[in-house]
Amino acid sequence: MENNYFEVTVYVSRRNDKPKRNFRLCLLWTGAIILLVTDKILTSYKIMKHTADIGIIARGKDLKETFANTARGMFHLIIDLRKVQCRIKKEVDVSAGDPEILLVAWLNELIYLFDTDHVLFKKFEITELTDKRLKAFAYGEKVDCYRHTLKIGIKATTYHMLQIRQEKGIYTARVLFDI
Repeated sequence: MENNYFEVTVYVSRRNDKPKRNFRLCLLWTGAIILLVTDKILTSYKIMKHTADIGIIARGKDLKETFANTARGMFHLIIDLRKVQCRIKKEVDVSAGDPEILLVAWLNELIYLFDTDHVLFKKFEITELTDKRLKAFAYGEKVDCYRHTLKIGIKATTYHMLQIRQEKGIYTARVLFDI
């Protein structure tokens, strides 16, 4: 069978700046996503190359900021965040056995709220974060088919290659998503 695919060029930029990243997203008939990164980006999260799934690497000065940036990066994969407004406030409270599993629980809870309530989130305020519990507010709005074009469907956060680490005062979280 012929290897048919389509390419989408996406530009991630800060306001009033030139694009910081240009990459192509190719969806093969096998269902595999291939992300081809063509230049460097400096931001609170970046998209990670992987052959079967898609992932992000998020950074922050502390775990609260890192967890918030991971959620923001995940929703960046789903939607152009510039088109999302903060009209709805949802409270999120999750528990888990350790920080890495807590990160998965946090992101999966946000995916659940997106899937069931059809809410896109763009801002995250983490009010409490311990090794085993996270309390936060997520701000966003209901999906509006006239204004929002979904880029990718995320089914769940995976444990594959999951990692949280601290190096030189910066926290980094690596997460892959099942699409």
